[in-house]
Amino acid sequence: MSVPEWQTPPCVVPNCIKTATANKTGLEQKLFEFDFTTTNQGPIFYITNKPSWLNMDSINTKIYGMPTSAGTFSNIKISIYDGTNTEEIGPFDLTITGDPFAKEAWHLNNTGQKSYSSGAGIADEDINILDALALGYTGLGVRVAVSDTGVEIAHEDLTDNILSGESRDYRLPVSPWLGDPTPTDPAEGHGTSVAGLIAAKGWNSKGSRGVAPNAQFASFYFLDPSITFATYIDQASGNFDIFNYSYGLHQCTIVPIDDLYLAQLKYGVENYRGGKGAIYIKAAGNNYIDNILYSDCTPNPSVCTYPYYFGNANFDGDNTSPYIITVGATNASGTITSYSTPGSNIWVSAPGGEYGIKSPAMITTDMSGCDMGLSVSANKSNSFESGSSPNSGCNYTSTMNGTSSATPVTSGVAALILEANNLLSWRDVKHILASSAKIIDPSSGNTNHPSGFNLSGYTYQQGWVTNAAGYKFHNKYGFGRVDAGAAVTM
Repeated sequence: MSVPEWQTPPCVVPNCIKTATANKTGLEQKLFEFDFTTTNQGPIFYITNKPSWLNMDSINTKIYGMPTSAGTFSNIKISIYDGTNTEEIGPFDLTITGDPFAKEAWHLNNTGQKSYSSGAGIADEDINILDALALGYTGLGVRVAVSDTGVEIAHEDLTDNILSGESRDYRLPVSPWLGDPTPTDPAEGHGTSVAGLIAAKGWNSKGSRGVAPNAQFASFYFLDPSITFATYIDQASGNFDIFNYSYGLHQCTIVPIDDLYLAQLKYGVENYRGGKGAIYIKAAGNNYIDNILYSDCTPNPSVCTYPYYFGNANFDGDNTSPYIITVGATNASGTITSYSTPGSNIWVSAPGGEYGIKSPAMITTDMSGCDMGLSVSANKSNSFESGSSPNSGCNYTSTMNGTSSATPVTSGVAALILEANNLLSWRDVKHILASSAKIIDPSSGNTNHPSGFNLSGYTYQQGWVTNAAGYKFHNKYGFGRVDAGAAVTM
């Protein structure tokens, strides 16, 4: 007669060991587990010399935990006592592979770190990536187009995720514009930083980590004076799941969306991804409070400015298309950034960071070398940007910010959603982003005009409202801040 599992006799030392003293490996911020005995019942277990994040499950006879940092933890021992004798497993080493700057990437996992600025964020004000990683989602199999200032495709933390031969260089004279999108101008590091926020390779002991570190991407060198209307249309086309647009217009006058461009977006959502539709994600803009020259708004230059202009994301017509997901930016304290442009067209918000001096900006890739990218223009009061340790090669930056940063964070979350279910339509993804978004800054109420130009009986900017479908909405945050863990489980 078989013995019920709950009556299984306890193991007796020295016959309890399932695995000998082999060294173990794991990945930073991904669940580590190790079973070490032959039975679910039995003696008493102890573990010594363990890292603080490692836990013991005596009932199921395993050790487990979420590694918070990379490194090798040595001389770990597990002692097993059966009431009479003691047996010991070990010593063994546990080696955790990670990314050296990921611990400062507050948008992934906010522990209240300073991220090389002088001020700290607030713990848990992040995109909840750990819950998505615990389920194994890393963006594998998802294809992203990054239309920007080009990308340094040979960058050490990006090259493994480049879609070979699929990047475009719109500086070339004729279609199909296939070519190397690597910028040559030292000031054009923007696209390299954007790409890193989406898909910087994970667990390679380099840099930080993208939101979707196993997604693949192509770079479009698009933001250049030589662009034409043909390239404007072309950069919304192709065999990609997600298109990332971290750019926009000055928002001081209404610029309608072009009908042909709108038609291309419509074609993309109806035909790409086998008819399920491409996902187009775009920056809301950085004109919340701005000094705008008349010459930015009219063809007649003037020295006069509009002080403290209150931008509106609807003024950029591309942002108003139903086929585009428009993204606002939040900071490491869980509120709107100082620059993010509000509007009724904001779909969701995501971490974009401040300026990396008094409070955290974003940790991401920069053009390699201290004479390229943000390292050239960044405020050197932030030592991370000045070529000193731990960023002696200036291959990374801690000063990237803007809705330009919030957009690729959202693109990364969209990649995780598509990995979780690649049968979703573009409307499904848009709905999931809204439905899973987290309501933040709940006390944010009505806003007056920043220069006091209020109209009697008129609310300049509303706070959180509940719409007819029962969803909470805010012109600053859209339906809330993206939540990767919640999104992949819907």
